[in-house]
Amino acid sequence: MRTAHNITDATLIKAGFRLLSSLFAAYDFPVFSRDDDPNPLDDFLQYSGEELSENLPTLASIARACDDKLGTLKDIEPNFPDGVGLITAQGQNHEPLSIREACNKIIHAKAMKYDLAWSEENPT
Repeated sequence: MRTAHNITDATLIKAGFRLLSSLFAAYDFPVFSRDDDPNPLDDFLQYSGEELSENLPTLASIARACDDKLGTLKDIEPNFPDGVGLITAQGQNHEPLSIREACNKIIHAKAMKYDLAWSEENPT
C-alpha cells in the first residue's frame, strides 16, 4: 500500500517502531541509573533527543500530509473523544488537541524532550 506521498508502509512502521520503543524504554531508564561516574543512563539519554527529533516530526508530517491529501485522520478521531493531549495557552484553560492539531504542534515545535513525570509505571 502507498500513502499520499512516496513512502512505503515499511518505512512508516519502522519509524513508528523506533519512536514507540524509545518512549516505552524511557520508563525503565531509572533502572540503569547509578551514582557512579560515568552513569550508564547518560549513554542512553544522549540519543533520546535525536530519536525524538527525527521520528516524531517525521511521523507527524506524514500523518498531516496524508490527511491533507486523503482525509485519513477523520477516521481515527472517534477513537480519541478527549483528544490526544492537552495544551494550555497563557492564562487559559486546558484545551484538548485533535490528532491534526497535535501533528501541527509537533511539526512547528522549536524543541522536544521526554517528559515522563506524569507516570512512573511503564504502560505495557
